[in-house]
Amino acid sequence: MSGNLTVLSLNLEAGGWDDHHWRRPRLNMLPDLVGQVPGGVDVLMFQEGKEYGFHGQHLRFHAERLLAPFGLRSFMTRSVRGELHELLFVRWPRLQPLCHYTPDLPGVFHDQVGWLRFHVEGLGSVLAVRSVQWASWNGDIRLDEAQKLTRYAAPGVAAIIGGDFNSLWPDCPGHKEFEPDWEALPPHKRTHKTLAPGLRPDGRLLSDRRALTVLAEAGFVNAGCLAGDPTPTVHSDVDHGQGSRIDHILFSPLLAPAVIPNSYRVWANDLGEKISDHRMVSVRVDLTRLSKPDRLPP
Repeated sequence: MSGNLTVLSLNLEAGGWDDHHWRRPRLNMLPDLVGQVPGGVDVLMFQEGKEYGFHGQHLRFHAERLLAPFGLRSFMTRSVRGELHELLFVRWPRLQPLCHYTPDLPGVFHDQVGWLRFHVEGLGSVLAVRSVQWASWNGDIRLDEAQKLTRYAAPGVAAIIGGDFNSLWPDCPGHKEFEPDWEALPPHKRTHKTLAPGLRPDGRLLSDRRALTVLAEAGFVNAGCLAGDPTPTVHSDVDHGQGSRIDHILFSPLLAPAVIPNSYRVWANDLGEKISDHRMVSVRVDLTRLSKPDRLPP
C-alpha cells in the first residue's frame, strides 16, 4: 500500500439524529459525503455522536455499518458533558489499535482521555489520534483543554488532533484568518467565542484565540494554514454569515513534514450542507517522507 494516509474531520450536526423516533435520514447520507473523498479514507475524526451511547450504542454501530464499505471501524469516547460523544473511524487493518483511553477506565490521566494509539502500516511506530469537540461557550474551558494536549507536540511523538475546536487559529506569516464581525450577531451569541470582559483590547469584541495559540506555540501545525486556505468550516447561514474556520486538523511537529498542503480541502457543497451545519475537512499525508518516530511518552 502507498505511504499516503487520508485524514478527515466531520462535526455531524446532532450525529445525524433528527428526532426521538428513530429517524436518521441525514446520518444515512454519511456514506455519500465520505465517498466524495478520492482514494478512500484512513482516519475519520467524528464529533457530535448524539445518543450514540444509548440502546446498546445502536447509533454508533449503525454509523459503522454505513461506513463498512470503506473498511472503517469505530471507537467512541464518551462525553463528560452530555450526549455529544466523540468518535474515531479508522481503516482496518491498516490502522491497528493498541490502546484507547476513555474517562470511565481506571488509571487514565486528564491528558490521556480520548486518545487512541495505533500501529500504522507505513509508519513503523505508534500514531496517537484524538477527535475533539471543545466548548463553544467559554474560552477558559478551551484554554484548559489545549493545555492538556501540549505534550503531544513533544519531539518524537506522532500525533493528530482534529475536530470542532470552536476557535480560530492564530494568524500565521502569509496567512490571515477571517475575523468575524461579532457585533453582527445577536447579543446572546456574541460572547461565546470572543475574549471575556477585561481581556478585550479597547473593549472591542475579538475572537478568543488563546487556546489554539497555546497549541501553535507548542508546535502543532494546522493543515489549513499550510495550505493557506482560510475557508470557513461552518455554513454561510450560520452565525448570520459570520461563521469562520473553527474545524481544524492539527499535526505534531514530527508528522507535519508529511502533510501534502495542496490536498487540504473544506468540502463546501450542497450535499454537505444538507447533512450538517459544519463542513467536512480533509487532508492527506505522505508517510514515506518521515523518519521513524521515537516512542510516544506514556
